Amino acid sequence: MMMENSNGPLWQIGKKAQDGRPYVNLDEGTYLIGLIGLNEAVQHITGKQLHESEDVFKLGLKIVSFMSLKCREYGEEFNLKLSLEESPAESAAGRLAKIDLQEFPDSKKVIKGNSNGEESYYTNSIHFAA
Repeated sequence: MMMENSNGPLWQIGKKAQDGRPYVNLDEGTYLIGLIGLNEAVQHITGKQLHESEDVFKLGLKIVSFMSLKCREYGEEFNLKLSLEESPAESAAGRLAKIDLQEFPDSKKVIKGNSNGEESYYTNSIHFAA
């Protein structure tokens, strides 16, 4: 529906090329699942950041391993190519931190930057805090 006609938001990429194939074939695409804020996740759970304890670091590895396993399971279940990605996502890291500060005020304990929302952010990807 989004790619089927000129009323849909993605109609340009849904058009057919001269050989009759679509410009973008969603059935053959790989869908990336990006990671943001692993450092803050483990800090929320344990009170420590990834770099502060070997046990906390191992917890971070367990979380990423679990997410990788889920990507594989869901990929098989829904016949999709899913890939867990360590992607650059600075704008998303800031946007999600702002939303969490509004929805979950307690998140100010782990969100980096200032807690007024303007300069708040999660640590990008699975990185340690800068």
